[in-house]
Amino acid sequence: MTRSSSSPAPLHLALLCLHSSPLGRLGARDTGGMSVVVREAARHLALRGHRVDVFTSPPGALRNGVQELSPGVRLVELDPGAPDRAGLPERAPAIARRIESFRRRAGARYDLVHSHYWISGLAGEVLARAWGVPHVMTFHTLAAAKNALACGEDEPPARVRAEARLARTADRVTVPSRAEHEATTAVFPGLAPARVPCGVDPGRFRPVPPAPRPRDRRVLLYVGRITPVKGLDVLLAAAARLPFPWELWVVGGEGEPDAPRVRAMARAAGVDGRVRYLGPRPQADLPALYAAADAAVVPSRYESFGLVILEALACGTPVAASRVGVAEEAIVPGQNGALSPPEDPGALARAIAGAAALERDPDRIRRTVAGFGWTEASGRLETLYLDLLRPRTARAAEG
Repeated sequence: MTRSSSSPAPLHLALLCLHSSPLGRLGARDTGGMSVVVREAARHLALRGHRVDVFTSPPGALRNGVQELSPGVRLVELDPGAPDRAGLPERAPAIARRIESFRRRAGARYDLVHSHYWISGLAGEVLARAWGVPHVMTFHTLAAAKNALACGEDEPPARVRAEARLARTADRVTVPSRAEHEATTAVFPGLAPARVPCGVDPGRFRPVPPAPRPRDRRVLLYVGRITPVKGLDVLLAAAARLPFPWELWVVGGEGEPDAPRVRAMARAAGVDGRVRYLGPRPQADLPALYAAADAAVVPSRYESFGLVILEALACGTPVAASRVGVAEEAIVPGQNGALSPPEDPGALARAIAGAAALERDPDRIRRTVAGFGWTEASGRLETLYLDLLRPRTARAAEG
């Protein structure tokens, strides 16, 4: 990319996303919005002229390897030395040593470390200290906030302690939404996190011809992992109360292993036969699915952001969502969707009915998320990085 004379000097950035690969299958247990965020942030930072190395060490990565993720972005896959995610925290120092070994072999000098998720932070703090560079920490979700939900996904005390330490020691903590800013400052009083929203790719997520769909009923679309925090059970309970014929498409999860779980949840809600489990789908398939839906539904108990909301709106599809993550920033009730409190099936049913009844004007709905592109998001990240580095640069110039 050609840079103007007023552009900042190119940075060499180390992004850590250890437990989940940016190339992983979306909707699987450890692969979701964070993987998209890391991949797109890296790609757009490179478009701004920076060099980016993304380090990942997910379970199953049995060999070390380097590949170009996109122009200016290298994906460095490292052997985690652990059979599953549970073993990664104790392996973080060893993974940090592998990253340092790669750095020496490649002759790289990094200006900043940005860790995504607490496991990455365990290695990131070691590397940033050794390299004498700033450490940026993005938790994506907080153990304390998840544990407060009491929905059967309790996080271990080791994670709670690690996040508390990382919040204190990181040079900057970032959060992607106002809701997550409130959650983070409630868990860590006195912390002043920087709000850096995530983005959506408007070239990929746009109004397109819809996938084939039934015409004698409304189509509702759920996209996400099949875990309690995502609230699929709340959605099924809400759908059972809807006053019109409907069919729910469920996209995500592990595929065949999750199919019996989804069927069991549908039976428990009394809506068996009206739920189609489509399994995980690549991002390229999603715009046509969004276009086919009368409403996308995000029933989560907790989200730090909620990329599905932006994806659906960018495709021109109304969204019914619980008030989590970016929902209250992106959704304008009566214009592009409707909102409900989390864990309230009755209120969610009313939100779904309201969103599905909106006049379908894809171009108008798409314009409501015009400020949420990755160009804007990467610009905010670049500004944050440069602000952190400016004191160091000034000291170096003075010396």
